[in-house]
Amino acid sequence: MNEVWVHRYVLRSRGDLNAAGADAEHEGALLRLGEGVGCLHPWVALGDAPLDEQLSALCAGEGTQQAERALECAVVDGRARAQGKSVFETLSIPESHALVGSMEDFERKREAGFGVFKVKCGRDLGAEGAMIGEMAEAGGVKLRLDFNERVDAAAFAGFWEGLPTGVRMAVEFVEDPCPYGGEVWAELGEETGARLAVDRAVERAGEGGADVLVVKPAVDRVHDVMSLAEALDKPVVFTSYLDHPIGQMFAALEASLAKWAWPERVGVCGLVTHEWFEGDVFCDAVKADGARLLAPEGTGLGFDDLLGTLEWERLI
Repeated sequence: MNEVWVHRYVLRSRGDLNAAGADAEHEGALLRLGEGVGCLHPWVALGDAPLDEQLSALCAGEGTQQAERALECAVVDGRARAQGKSVFETLSIPESHALVGSMEDFERKREAGFGVFKVKCGRDLGAEGAMIGEMAEAGGVKLRLDFNERVDAAAFAGFWEGLPTGVRMAVEFVEDPCPYGGEVWAELGEETGARLAVDRAVERAGEGGADVLVVKPAVDRVHDVMSLAEALDKPVVFTSYLDHPIGQMFAALEASLAKWAWPERVGVCGLVTHEWFEGDVFCDAVKADGARLLAPEGTGLGFDDLLGTLEWERLI
């Protein structure tokens, strides 16, 4: 392997980013391979190996799939930078849902032009059910609920059955309502009538029970998942990994390529996530036009000037 350089960073969130953990600071690292840059941003609360462990494994030649994807990102980025081109030069980034954590978030995003909204669930089902109800009452919106496997099948079924019919009709799908298992999910879908989306175990979707496949390019082998979606004839949603803007743009690139290749299979994505972080010059540089993330200026994945200010340490 060629030399790999690392730049560690910390992102500070404006609120709870997932239903499995509420830490305000999130460690990650940019990996530089030649002139290309990738992002390694573990979510330990969701089962990822810690950053230091992944970097050590990479040094030992035993990199994780997540580290592998970060290096693949760096290769793609570096190739475009060498050509003096943006990776988005001939592509259109798909529209996105808005991740919201309060009614204030919902109203602000709705005014900005979003029509699909994602809500993290599983920490306080009573409060979350009430908020989802308010959103549904606003009318003309689609909701996506993400439990991050935080509850079990029985708890989700009870929550779902407690929602008014009109609220359930506004929910497009429920992501990871409980730990994935084809038989369990098939029974849960039949019992509740909810459309279920698999994220954390998306590469096992062939076991059944999933109506939608969620792809996170930071951790998933996109070609494999898209091939599986084709075989199963299932829709696909691309989302960022709530990581550094380099990672967010890699997700946007993969989503754009998939949308171009499979326009009917790739739906509204989850790529506009930069506003969930504060005090970071990279996040501040990201722009969106309503529900559509905009490609950054510069070559490769962008941010040329900002990347030039970073300090790097050799990893390998």
